[in-house]
Amino acid sequence: MGAEFVLHVPDEYDYRYSTADCKDAVIEIICKSFCDHMKSKLAFFFRDEISLENYCTTKGDKKKGISRMPTDNGLLLDYNSLVKLIAERSN
Repeated sequence: MGAEFVLHVPDEYDYRYSTADCKDAVIEIICKSFCDHMKSKLAFFFRDEISLENYCTTKGDKKKGISRMPTDNGLLLDYNSLVKLIAERSN
């Protein structure tokens, strides 16, 4: 997997970020905050591509009614499940 990740925002366009040094830590913090606030699990769609451009809905896409959010192979994870999965993928 590359250094990118995408935050899919249902009623808005998506936010695509890249961080080689701390991607896992950022994702863990986002997951923990979401799960604590919403009292539910967060959907994750892991991809092997270096660039996630094809999975990111832009402002222009949103205006045209296009969503690039994946719909297959999603995982609903809480914070502890995410930390465990990241540790397993690191080995």
